[in-house]
Amino acid sequence: MEPAVHRAAGSSDAVLRREAVAGIAGWYQRRLAAVDLLAVRRPRWGRIFRLPDVVDHGFTGADDALTAMDADWPAVPPVCRLLFAEGRYGFVHQLSEAMHGYCLRRQRFDEWIACPGLAVAAAGSDGSQTAAARARLEPADAHRARSPRP
Repeated sequence: MEPAVHRAAGSSDAVLRREAVAGIAGWYQRRLAAVDLLAVRRPRWGRIFRLPDVVDHGFTGADDALTAMDADWPAVPPVCRLLFAEGRYGFVHQLSEAMHGYCLRRQRFDEWIACPGLAVAAAGSDGSQTAAARARLEPADAHRARSPRP
C-alpha cells in the first residue's frame, strides 16, 4: 500500500481523509476477495467477486495469495472497525464477506467472528435485512470451522 495513502487517511482534511479511507478499504477488499476466490470453494453473493481486477488477480495460486495477504492482514481488522465507526456500512459488509477464505485458511477465527459482527450491527443500523443475513453466515462459518467435528 502506498504510504501517501496512509498519510492522507490520517489527514485532518475531512474530504481527503474520507477518500483515502475508501481507497484503503477498497484495496483490502479486492485483495481479500481475490484470496477468497483462490483459497476456498463456496457460494459468494457480493459483486466484488465478479470484478475483473479481482478475478484476474495476478496470484499464481492460493498459497501465493495467502502469503501475500499475510503481510497486509494486521491492518484489516482496524480498517473494519474504522469503517464501522465512520458509518461506512457498505464497506463493512463487503470486507467481512471477502475475508472468509483468508480467515478460514489461516485459522483467524477471532477476527472472522468480530468483523462480521460489526457487519451485523451495521446492517441493523442501516435496515438492510439481506446484508444482516449474509453477515450472520460468516461468524457461523467461523464457529463451525473452529469447533472440532464429532
